[in-house]
Amino acid sequence: MKPEQLAEFAWGLAASGHHFLWSIRDDVIRSGGQPPAFTAETAARCRVTAWCPQEKVLRHPAVGCFLTHNGWNSTSESMAAGVPMVCWPGFADQVHQLQVRLRGVGVGVRLDAEVRREQVAMHVREAMGSEEIKASAARWKAEALAAICPGGSSYENLLSMVRTLCSSSPNPDA
Repeated sequence: MKPEQLAEFAWGLAASGHHFLWSIRDDVIRSGGQPPAFTAETAARCRVTAWCPQEKVLRHPAVGCFLTHNGWNSTSESMAAGVPMVCWPGFADQVHQLQVRLRGVGVGVRLDAEVRREQVAMHVREAMGSEEIKASAARWKAEALAAICPGGSSYENLLSMVRTLCSSSPNPDA
């Protein structure tokens, strides 16, 4: 991430008016730094960290949306937690995740490739305020939960795989 992009994200999050947790790698922060005025302006409603237990954070009821690059895990964890997304895909599977998993299901909004603070603020407010986006995210959370419960597709597929592995084991007692 370029220092200019980091600054646009910082000021966009600040302008959203919401409390936020910003998990950003140390090397990204060191390369661009945070503007001192940003730190002072957001001190009461911002926590910056180099790492967080993402899945646990996404499942916390205080989380209103997730600003993400749309990698496989980030997108899957957000959908399973029922959290609306503000998306900024960069490369590889990230663009594909956005196209396949978000456009058709309505659980997020996309930032332009050239990130601008006004758009970051607007999309954070939209993702957190849209009843349609929140309802869609809640539906996908329910679908994910149903899939992992007994009788659900993920549960049954995993059970089938375990049965297959056990039946093909050279040691039947294993």
